[in-house]
Amino acid sequence: MLKFTINIFCIIIFSSIILFPQQRSYFDKKTEKQKNKRNSISIITKLEQNISEGNTSGIIEYLSPQTYFSLPDGTKGYFRSNQAYYILEDFFKVNKVISFMFKNINAESDFPYAIGLYYYESKGKRKAYRIFISLKKSHSNWQIVQLSIN
Repeated sequence: MLKFTINIFCIIIFSSIILFPQQRSYFDKKTEKQKNKRNSISIITKLEQNISEGNTSGIIEYLSPQTYFSLPDGTKGYFRSNQAYYILEDFFKVNKVISFMFKNINAESDFPYAIGLYYYESKGKRKAYRIFISLKKSHSNWQIVQLSIN
């Protein structure tokens, strides 16, 4: 009986050494994904507010070192933040925002994105652009890697 009890005790200890680190790792990964999702949604919410206010500075702080831009005026390519500042500043001057809101947000993937409608007035008529923004995590920060307006 003593031998049986010792064997059971050894099995329990051996199992806990093998199983619990794996379970902890699984929960750590799940927690990390939830944290990433919350952080990306937080950034997307801030971007939504800055776009709706035409606040170029508030958008620029989230750009990656080389962000891809595609704008209705034909501007396309990778730009650094100092170049992007003037591109967005000009866009907001020409297309004064009436309202903006993201309609579709995907924060589940490793590359979260958001799609929204940007309403503006031009020559007395209300018009809309579709804005697409995708993010990528660099170190511990989310950054915009693509901003398309069409």
